[in-house]
Amino acid sequence: MIATARTRSFWVVLCAGLPTVIAAHGVPEPAEASVEVRGAYVPEPPPGQPNAALFMRLKNVGTESLTFSRVQCSLAARCELHAHLHANGKMVMQRLSAVDLKSGGELELRPGGLHVMLIGLKAASRAGDQVELTLLFSNGRSVPVTAVVRDMRQ
Repeated sequence: MIATARTRSFWVVLCAGLPTVIAAHGVPEPAEASVEVRGAYVPEPPPGQPNAALFMRLKNVGTESLTFSRVQCSLAARCELHAHLHANGKMVMQRLSAVDLKSGGELELRPGGLHVMLIGLKAASRAGDQVELTLLFSNGRSVPVTAVVRDMRQ
Protein backbone atom coordinates (compact mmCIF):
# COMPACT_ATOMS: atom_id res chain seq x y z
CA MET A 1 0.00 0.00 0.00
CA ILE A 2 2.93 2.37 0.65
CA ALA A 3 4.21 1.80 -2.90
CA THR A 4 0.77 2.63 -4.29
CA ALA A 5 0.60 5.90 -2.35
CA ARG A 6 4.09 6.85 -3.58
CA THR A 7 3.14 5.99 -7.14
CA ARG A 8 0.01 8.15 -6.90
CA SER A 9 2.02 11.03 -5.41
CA PHE A 10 4.53 10.77 -8.25
CA TRP A 11 1.81 11.00 -10.92
CA VAL A 12 0.02 13.85 -9.15
CA VAL A 13 3.24 15.89 -8.99
CA LEU A 14 4.16 15.04 -12.59
CA CYS A 15 0.72 15.91 -14.00
CA ALA A 16 0.46 19.09 -11.93
CA GLY A 17 3.58 20.46 -13.59
CA LEU A 18 2.64 19.42 -17.12
CA PRO A 19 0.61 22.56 -18.02
CA THR A 20 3.58 24.71 -16.98
CA VAL A 21 5.91 22.72 -19.23
CA ILE A 22 3.50 22.98 -22.17
CA ALA A 23 2.98 26.72 -21.62
CA ALA A 24 6.72 27.34 -21.41
CA HIS A 25 7.60 25.38 -24.52
CA GLY A 26 4.39 25.58 -26.55
CA VAL A 27 3.21 23.15 -29.14
CA PRO A 28 5.96 22.47 -31.69
CA GLU A 29 5.56 24.14 -35.08
CA PRO A 30 5.80 21.98 -38.21
CA ALA A 31 9.41 21.67 -39.29
CA GLU A 32 10.63 23.45 -42.39
CA ALA A 33 11.19 21.25 -45.40
CA SER A 34 14.77 20.93 -46.67
CA VAL A 35 14.07 22.92 -49.81
CA GLU A 36 16.08 25.79 -51.28
CA VAL A 37 14.01 28.37 -53.16
CA ARG A 38 15.64 30.66 -55.71
CA GLY A 39 14.39 33.47 -57.90
CA ALA A 40 10.78 33.57 -56.68
CA TYR A 41 8.86 36.25 -58.59
CA VAL A 42 5.40 37.32 -59.68
CA PRO A 43 5.09 39.17 -63.01
CA GLU A 44 3.31 42.48 -62.41
CA PRO A 45 -0.30 41.90 -63.47
CA PRO A 46 -1.98 44.46 -65.72
CA PRO A 47 -4.31 46.89 -63.87
CA GLY A 48 -7.61 45.21 -63.00
CA GLN A 49 -6.32 41.70 -63.65
CA PRO A 50 -7.72 39.43 -60.88
CA ASN A 51 -5.03 36.73 -61.21
CA ALA A 52 -1.26 36.44 -61.34
CA ALA A 53 1.35 33.69 -61.64
CA LEU A 54 4.22 32.72 -59.37
CA PHE A 55 7.51 31.32 -60.66
CA MET A 56 10.63 30.00 -58.88
CA ARG A 57 13.16 27.18 -58.68
CA LEU A 58 12.96 24.58 -55.92
CA LYS A 59 15.74 22.21 -54.94
CA ASN A 60 15.29 19.41 -52.40
CA VAL A 61 18.53 19.44 -50.40
CA GLY A 62 17.24 16.88 -47.90
CA THR A 63 17.47 13.11 -47.86
CA GLU A 64 13.72 12.51 -48.04
CA SER A 65 11.55 12.81 -51.15
CA LEU A 66 8.81 15.42 -50.80
CA THR A 67 5.50 16.15 -52.46
CA PHE A 68 4.84 19.84 -53.12
CA SER A 69 1.10 20.13 -52.59
CA ARG A 70 -0.04 23.68 -51.78
CA VAL A 71 0.80 27.35 -51.45
CA GLN A 72 -0.63 29.77 -48.91
CA CYS A 73 -0.60 33.46 -49.78
CA SER A 74 -2.64 36.22 -48.15
CA LEU A 75 -2.54 38.27 -51.39
CA ALA A 76 -4.87 35.83 -53.20
CA ALA A 77 -8.20 34.21 -52.40
CA ARG A 78 -6.67 30.89 -53.47
CA CYS A 79 -3.48 29.45 -54.94
CA GLU A 80 -3.37 26.55 -57.38
CA LEU A 81 -0.53 24.52 -58.81
CA HIS A 82 -0.85 24.43 -62.63
CA ALA A 83 1.01 23.10 -65.66
CA HIS A 84 0.78 23.97 -69.34
CA LEU A 85 0.24 20.89 -71.50
CA HIS A 86 -0.25 20.21 -75.18
CA ALA A 87 -3.71 18.72 -75.87
CA ASN A 88 -5.36 18.36 -79.29
CA GLY A 89 -2.80 20.68 -80.87
CA LYS A 90 -3.39 23.41 -78.29
CA MET A 91 -1.57 24.59 -75.21
CA VAL A 92 -3.89 24.25 -72.20
CA MET A 93 -3.49 24.91 -68.51
CA GLN A 94 -4.28 22.04 -66.15
CA ARG A 95 -4.59 22.17 -62.36
CA LEU A 96 -2.37 19.69 -60.49
CA SER A 97 -3.00 18.35 -57.01
CA ALA A 98 0.72 17.90 -56.23
CA VAL A 99 4.19 17.47 -57.71
CA ASP A 100 6.90 15.13 -56.42
CA LEU A 101 10.29 16.56 -55.51
CA LYS A 102 12.80 13.74 -55.03
CA SER A 103 15.80 14.03 -52.74
CA GLY A 104 18.42 16.06 -54.63
CA GLY A 105 15.86 16.90 -57.30
CA GLU A 106 14.82 20.27 -58.69
CA LEU A 107 11.59 21.79 -59.93
CA GLU A 108 11.47 24.82 -62.16
CA LEU A 109 8.24 26.78 -62.04
CA ARG A 110 8.39 28.91 -65.20
CA PRO A 111 6.23 30.61 -67.82
CA GLY A 112 4.77 28.02 -70.19
CA GLY A 113 5.36 25.18 -67.73
CA LEU A 114 4.72 24.34 -64.11
CA HIS A 115 3.62 27.40 -62.08
CA VAL A 116 1.40 28.59 -59.24
CA MET A 117 -1.69 30.65 -60.05
CA LEU A 118 -2.63 33.34 -57.53
CA ILE A 119 -6.38 33.58 -58.09
CA GLY A 120 -8.60 36.38 -56.85
CA LEU A 121 -5.97 38.97 -55.98
CA LYS A 122 -7.05 40.98 -52.95
CA ALA A 123 -4.82 43.98 -53.70
CA ALA A 124 -2.97 45.47 -56.64
CA SER A 125 0.69 44.53 -56.88
CA ARG A 126 3.30 46.78 -58.43
CA ALA A 127 6.88 46.13 -59.51
CA GLY A 128 9.15 46.01 -56.47
CA ASP A 129 6.43 44.82 -54.07
CA GLN A 130 7.14 41.72 -52.02
CA VAL A 131 4.68 38.85 -51.75
CA GLU A 132 4.90 36.64 -48.65
CA LEU A 133 3.82 33.03 -49.10
CA THR A 134 4.34 29.57 -47.70
CA LEU A 135 5.04 26.41 -49.69
CA LEU A 136 3.39 23.37 -48.13
CA PHE A 137 4.44 19.77 -48.52
CA SER A 138 2.37 16.62 -48.00
CA ASN A 139 4.46 15.53 -45.00
CA GLY A 140 3.30 18.63 -43.10
CA ARG A 141 6.50 20.58 -43.61
CA SER A 142 6.57 24.11 -44.99
CA VAL A 143 8.92 26.71 -46.46
CA PRO A 144 8.34 30.47 -46.13
CA VAL A 145 9.12 32.39 -49.34
CA THR A 146 9.28 36.05 -50.31
CA ALA A 147 8.60 36.62 -54.00
CA VAL A 148 9.28 39.94 -55.73
CA VAL A 149 6.81 41.49 -58.16
CA ARG A 150 8.64 42.16 -61.44
CA ASP A 151 7.89 44.53 -64.30
CA MET A 152 8.18 42.16 -67.27
CA ARG A 153 8.00 44.95 -69.88
CA GLN A 154 11.68 45.81 -69.43
